[in-house]
Amino acid sequence: MATPPQVRCVLACYALLALCSLALVSGQQQNWTFQHGVASGDPLPDRVVLWTRVTWAGAAAPPSDNVELAVEVATSQDFSGELKNYKVTCTSAADWTCKLDAAGLAPAVKYYYRFTAPGGVVSPAGRFHLPYPKGDARQGRVRLAVFSCSNWGWGYFHAYGVAARYELDAWVHLGDFIYEYGPDDYPNAAARQAVRGGLQPAHEILTLADYRQRYALYRTDPSLQALSASTPTIAIWDDHETANNAWKDGFPDAPASQANITDTRRAAGVQAWHEWLPVRPSGGVAAGPSAYSELAINRTMHFGSTLSLFLTEDRLQARSSPPYVNGALYSSAGALGGAVGGVDPSKWGPAEEAKVLAVKAQTDAFAGDPNRTILGKPQVAWLKQQNDDSAAAGVTWQLFAVTTIMQDILPDPSGAVAAAKASGDTANADFWGAVWANCSSSDATVVNGTPTNAAGIHLYSTACYRRPYVGANLKFNLSDRTPGSPTGYGAFAGVVGSCRLLEASARYKVILDFDAWQGFRAERDQLLDIAAESNNAVFIAGDSHVFWASVLKKANGEVVAAEFDVSSVSSVGFEEIFPFMPVDLLAASLVAGGGFRGGLRYANTDRKGFIYLAIDGEKQHADYIGIDDHCTPAGINSSFCMAGFDRFTSLERAKRGLPNDLLRTSCLSEAERVSGTVTAAPSYARAGCSSYNGAKPTVFAFASGSTQVLAEAPRGQSYSVEQCAAAAHAAGTRLFALNPSRTRCLGSKKTSTRKQGLRAGASCSGAGRVQFYKLSRK
Repeated sequence: MATPPQVRCVLACYALLALCSLALVSGQQQNWTFQHGVASGDPLPDRVVLWTRVTWAGAAAPPSDNVELAVEVATSQDFSGELKNYKVTCTSAADWTCKLDAAGLAPAVKYYYRFTAPGGVVSPAGRFHLPYPKGDARQGRVRLAVFSCSNWGWGYFHAYGVAARYELDAWVHLGDFIYEYGPDDYPNAAARQAVRGGLQPAHEILTLADYRQRYALYRTDPSLQALSASTPTIAIWDDHETANNAWKDGFPDAPASQANITDTRRAAGVQAWHEWLPVRPSGGVAAGPSAYSELAINRTMHFGSTLSLFLTEDRLQARSSPPYVNGALYSSAGALGGAVGGVDPSKWGPAEEAKVLAVKAQTDAFAGDPNRTILGKPQVAWLKQQNDDSAAAGVTWQLFAVTTIMQDILPDPSGAVAAAKASGDTANADFWGAVWANCSSSDATVVNGTPTNAAGIHLYSTACYRRPYVGANLKFNLSDRTPGSPTGYGAFAGVVGSCRLLEASARYKVILDFDAWQGFRAERDQLLDIAAESNNAVFIAGDSHVFWASVLKKANGEVVAAEFDVSSVSSVGFEEIFPFMPVDLLAASLVAGGGFRGGLRYANTDRKGFIYLAIDGEKQHADYIGIDDHCTPAGINSSFCMAGFDRFTSLERAKRGLPNDLLRTSCLSEAERVSGTVTAAPSYARAGCSSYNGAKPTVFAFASGSTQVLAEAPRGQSYSVEQCAAAAHAAGTRLFALNPSRTRCLGSKKTSTRKQGLRAGASCSGAGRVQFYKLSRK
């Protein structure tokens, strides 16, 4: 039957309306954007968590409280190869973040992934590959980049961008992914010189909306987006994801409106962390926001027979409160001054020393209390079981990820001066000695004449701001009582307080940091007992904003593990606490102090960066990567390797006759880290490295009894052994072990003098002889 004209007209109108509605909806759907990048995380042999966040850019509200995304995972970068398709839903209840546990995958395959929103808007692409199952010998070398402590206001996140260029199996973040402070609260209210502005929200974060906004800001950083897209994330939290120095039910820096870390604030920080990180809750990602209150984030990641990575939670489940000493909460390095009631800048005598000794007695008692805990008994038992299972499965390495350092902070400036003098480094010995003699003086006028460098800047730091000291000496106007004056009495009192802090620690081994494992001695020994049952144990930690390398010993002196501790991505550190100390003196002081049971081998208190780990069946190699300029956007191109260390397996040490210790070695080349492939060493019979009287390194290769100069640089600057090693590597020499052997004469730049083994005008004794480092093949 023919359709009447009136009916046809009505149907046409309906069709037109439908097309208009479809076009309108399609246009609206294109308002979904991907402003925060993509990430993968928690890799398993057959699956990985894929993460993104969508942002509605339309003028009106989103069309609903959820949106479904299409997810593609392919084996080719252009998504033309083998393809797997998934769906995932982002919801307003999870701040428009979404996670997918992409299953049905295979280990050791390079995958690419992307998200597509309604309307056809496509996310940036990411990539990942997955590990082999626990105990699987096909795994081979594992490559990790380790980070901690990224603060938006105090520098650019260039460390992330550098690591994004490397071929990695995963990157590990050990906490302080964000900071909760407002723009005027860190490192202190007096500084207020943030490197980059735009902090959002512009106040300390307290609510769920606050925490979400802070994560959203951080996730706009291009270096963080690049690293997140390039390889899987493995993350745990520390304190600043909720509040500074948090423990189970409190924190010391509470605003006046809060007496402790309230349940609502803790819940807000925890939920936002789960939303914005590609981590897998214990019940799986399918549980969605209902699982985002989970505190038990401890878990294990296996990488075949090479590595088991144990991730701990050491803040919010069980951590004991710091002690109160003389009415003051003793939780961080500045607590000693409060505990002794402050020290008058003009005084340092028996009465003050008696106060320090009284504090030491109390803090030692607290630190040794077997009831004090970081992990809690259930988690310690879990850690033991995980370690036992891994060792029994024949996994070579057990890697313990904790947030705070196992080391003790025990500076010894006098010991550093003596060590420099003994090594023939008279320039540094004289300068450091003069600095420390003035700093430790009981006479305020002497302290106020502490020597500085020629430019009048005593702080040899890469911090993004400098303290304006006057002339060639540290001079303050002691009559200037203006609050916040950088050259007034208040600033001077702070310097003296820091001097006294260092001296008290050096003389009496007073605990400076109750937030780290130094304040939990009994439980630390329990962890070392567990490590002693590993096949080969290494600890990694962050939090301190300092690079450390060490071995960990039981009370009987047995070395049971190595420890590689990473500095910050951008957060200020010891250069803020001890601004009067040349950074090389401060680092040398920490090493001279020996750390925990004499195990400290290296410290760098100044640089920001990360640690690159290359782990195989013979050794763990650690490259300490520094960022030379984290203060400007251009600094992304200013990274360098400061030091390299090897920790060999017990089996390899026995084969090679090596000591049960860390070995200082050369860094891998940039090309090796980028490719992930370590090349064979060049063939050199012998090589040597030397630095004398603060000189830049001179590197030699030896063949047929003759000496060839590979690299040299002018005298007059202070360079360390690791920089000497770096110069040798740049010259094409692979350093395998760097061991001090003897002293020898070195020549000047004049070839004729050099052949005679003498510097111009120097005899072959005293200053004419220098420490010589033999670079031996292992």
